[in-house]
Amino acid sequence: MQRRKLMVGLMMSCCWALRSMAAPVDAPPAPGPQDLSKFPRAQVVRVIDGDKVLLRINGGERLCRLVGVDATEPAPPVKGAEPYGPEASRFTANLLAGEEVWVAANPLAAQFDDYQRLLAYLFRVPDGLFVNLELVRQGYARAYCVYPFAYSSQFQRSEAVAKAAGKGMWAKTAASTQDRATTVTTATTARGSAPRPNTLATHRGMDKTVYITAKGKKYHAAGCRIIKRGATPITLGEALRRGLTPCAICRP
Repeated sequence: MQRRKLMVGLMMSCCWALRSMAAPVDAPPAPGPQDLSKFPRAQVVRVIDGDKVLLRINGGERLCRLVGVDATEPAPPVKGAEPYGPEASRFTANLLAGEEVWVAANPLAAQFDDYQRLLAYLFRVPDGLFVNLELVRQGYARAYCVYPFAYSSQFQRSEAVAKAAGKGMWAKTAASTQDRATTVTTATTARGSAPRPNTLATHRGMDKTVYITAKGKKYHAAGCRIIKRGATPITLGEALRRGLTPCAICRP
């Protein structure tokens, strides 16, 4: 009997070892609530939009940009709200308004962006909800993988699942808008005016609003300091058709 138990235990150990070898190598899972006490704790003062919040941390206030996500702006200064921007802002407000969060930096990139915004992962107190990932999972933001971060593969998979399920911005109404943009782009290409290849255009959709100046050769995001004196809103598809390139400062 003792020998039989030993053989069964050995077989189970081999099975677990083989399963571990076959498992894909990926980022570690998001830490649970018990692992978060080592991070700084902050109070959410105000939700700015879908991917930016104002935090009270270390005795002062700091604007924070969520790592790995890109939510559309709720109200660009020239031409109303972008598609699904208000909904993304409301969703983030529902998650974080009046809450405390644990704040974790991204060790694979800079701690602050060009606008001196803190770049961070936020985990809600007391349940440890991974806020950045939740925005992507529920379809209120895209996975923003231009810069490296530990959970990029997980975020991309979550975006694919949300898109397939028609969550948030990926619902039928958003899908029909993207289909119309694709039709316009295809027709333009057929006339011999194909836009330059641009992975960001494919990622966001040709109907996204960007901003240009009268004589500039770049297109810009809302709020870019280059366009503070006035700019004209156009679609990303039109900007690319004109041969414009993205601004290196705001990186639209």
